[in-house]
Amino acid sequence: MLLTAFWAYKGLEVEIWYRLLARTVGEGHGAATILTKALLDQFVYCPLFAVPLTVLVYKWNSEAFSVRAVLDDFRSPGWYNRSVLPTLLANLGVWLPAVAIIYALPRRCSFRCRTSCSFSLRCCSPHQRPAVVSSA
Repeated sequence: MLLTAFWAYKGLEVEIWYRLLARTVGEGHGAATILTKALLDQFVYCPLFAVPLTVLVYKWNSEAFSVRAVLDDFRSPGWYNRSVLPTLLANLGVWLPAVAIIYALPRRCSFRCRTSCSFSLRCCSPHQRPAVVSSA
Protein backbone atom coordinates (compact mmCIF):
# COMPACT_ATOMS: atom_id res chain seq x y z
CA MET A 1 0.00 0.00 0.00
CA LEU A 2 2.82 2.41 0.87
CA LEU A 3 4.52 1.89 -2.47
CA THR A 4 1.26 2.46 -4.33
CA ALA A 5 0.75 5.74 -2.49
CA PHE A 6 4.38 6.69 -3.10
CA TRP A 7 4.12 6.13 -6.85
CA ALA A 8 0.85 8.07 -6.94
CA TYR A 9 2.69 10.95 -5.28
CA LYS A 10 5.60 10.55 -7.74
CA GLY A 11 3.18 10.92 -10.64
CA LEU A 12 2.10 14.29 -9.26
CA GLU A 13 5.70 15.29 -8.54
CA VAL A 14 6.87 14.42 -12.06
CA GLU A 15 3.94 16.28 -13.61
CA ILE A 16 4.90 19.39 -11.64
CA TRP A 17 8.56 18.93 -12.70
CA TYR A 18 7.59 18.61 -16.37
CA ARG A 19 5.42 21.72 -16.15
CA LEU A 20 8.26 23.62 -14.50
CA LEU A 21 10.63 22.57 -17.29
CA ALA A 22 8.08 23.55 -19.94
CA ARG A 23 7.71 26.97 -18.32
CA THR A 24 11.44 27.62 -17.76
CA VAL A 25 13.10 25.84 -20.69
CA GLY A 26 10.23 26.00 -23.15
CA GLU A 27 7.79 23.67 -24.86
CA GLY A 28 9.72 23.47 -28.12
CA HIS A 29 10.85 20.20 -29.62
CA GLY A 30 14.19 21.31 -30.99
CA ALA A 31 17.35 19.40 -30.13
CA ALA A 32 18.63 22.09 -27.74
CA THR A 33 15.37 22.14 -25.74
CA ILE A 34 15.15 18.35 -25.54
CA LEU A 35 18.82 18.05 -24.53
CA THR A 36 18.50 20.78 -21.87
CA LYS A 37 15.40 19.18 -20.35
CA ALA A 38 16.91 15.69 -20.42
CA LEU A 39 20.16 16.87 -18.79
CA LEU A 40 18.32 18.85 -16.08
CA ASP A 41 16.07 15.87 -15.46
CA GLN A 42 18.83 13.27 -15.20
CA PHE A 43 21.68 15.30 -13.72
CA VAL A 44 19.86 17.71 -11.38
CA TYR A 45 16.37 16.45 -10.46
CA CYS A 46 17.20 12.73 -10.27
CA PRO A 47 20.49 12.80 -8.31
CA LEU A 48 19.44 15.56 -5.93
CA PHE A 49 15.83 14.65 -5.25
CA ALA A 50 14.02 11.89 -7.14
CA VAL A 51 16.40 8.96 -6.68
CA PRO A 52 17.44 9.70 -3.06
CA LEU A 53 13.77 10.00 -2.04
CA THR A 54 12.91 6.75 -3.82
CA VAL A 55 15.81 4.94 -2.15
CA LEU A 56 14.69 6.20 1.27
CA VAL A 57 11.08 5.12 0.74
CA TYR A 58 12.10 1.64 -0.44
CA LYS A 59 14.49 1.31 2.50
CA TRP A 60 11.70 2.35 4.88
CA ASN A 61 9.42 -0.25 3.30
CA SER A 62 12.06 -3.00 3.48
CA GLU A 63 12.79 -2.16 7.14
CA ALA A 64 9.14 -2.68 8.14
CA PHE A 65 8.61 1.10 8.38
CA SER A 66 11.34 1.62 10.97
CA VAL A 67 12.30 5.28 10.82
CA ARG A 68 15.25 4.54 13.09
CA ALA A 69 16.68 1.92 10.70
CA VAL A 70 16.34 4.33 7.77
CA LEU A 71 17.94 7.20 9.69
CA ASP A 72 20.79 4.99 10.89
CA ASP A 73 21.47 3.89 7.33
CA PHE A 74 21.15 7.47 6.00
CA ARG A 75 23.55 8.82 8.61
CA SER A 76 26.16 6.11 8.08
CA PRO A 77 29.23 7.15 6.05
CA GLY A 78 28.96 6.72 2.31
CA TRP A 79 25.16 6.45 2.20
CA TYR A 80 24.83 8.25 -1.14
CA ASN A 81 27.60 6.22 -2.82
CA ARG A 82 26.37 2.94 -1.34
CA SER A 83 22.62 3.36 -1.69
CA VAL A 84 21.81 6.07 -4.22
CA LEU A 85 24.61 5.89 -6.78
CA PRO A 86 23.91 2.31 -8.00
CA THR A 87 20.21 3.15 -8.40
CA LEU A 88 21.07 6.43 -10.11
CA LEU A 89 23.32 4.67 -12.63
CA ALA A 90 20.60 2.14 -13.45
CA ASN A 91 18.12 5.02 -13.68
CA LEU A 92 20.33 6.81 -16.21
CA GLY A 93 20.53 3.74 -18.42
CA VAL A 94 16.77 3.54 -18.71
CA TRP A 95 15.49 7.05 -18.22
CA LEU A 96 18.01 9.20 -20.12
CA PRO A 97 16.87 7.82 -23.50
CA ALA A 98 13.26 7.60 -22.27
CA VAL A 99 13.06 11.24 -21.19
CA ALA A 100 14.67 12.36 -24.44
CA ILE A 101 11.79 10.65 -26.26
CA ILE A 102 9.23 11.98 -23.77
CA TYR A 103 10.49 15.56 -24.12
CA ALA A 104 10.36 15.24 -27.91
CA LEU A 105 6.62 14.52 -27.74
CA PRO A 106 3.87 17.11 -27.37
CA ARG A 107 3.02 17.51 -23.66
CA ARG A 108 -0.41 15.91 -24.02
CA CYS A 109 1.24 12.74 -25.40
CA SER A 110 4.20 12.71 -23.01
CA PHE A 111 2.03 11.74 -20.02
CA ARG A 112 0.93 8.52 -21.72
CA CYS A 113 4.49 7.66 -22.73
CA ARG A 114 5.86 8.43 -19.26
CA THR A 115 3.12 6.42 -17.57
CA SER A 116 3.68 3.44 -19.88
CA CYS A 117 7.44 3.49 -19.22
CA SER A 118 6.95 3.72 -15.46
CA PHE A 119 4.32 0.99 -15.35
CA SER A 120 6.41 -1.36 -17.51
CA LEU A 121 9.49 -0.88 -15.36
CA ARG A 122 7.59 -1.43 -12.12
CA CYS A 123 6.05 -4.64 -13.43
CA CYS A 124 9.52 -5.94 -14.32
CA SER A 125 11.24 -4.88 -11.09
CA PRO A 126 12.05 -7.91 -8.92
CA HIS A 127 12.40 -5.79 -5.77
CA GLN A 128 8.71 -4.96 -5.92
CA ARG A 129 7.52 -8.54 -5.90
CA PRO A 130 6.86 -10.47 -2.70
CA ALA A 131 9.79 -12.54 -1.54
CA VAL A 132 9.59 -16.26 -2.30
CA VAL A 133 10.56 -18.43 0.63
CA SER A 134 12.39 -21.57 -0.35
CA SER A 135 11.28 -24.77 1.34
CA ALA A 136 14.68 -26.37 0.80
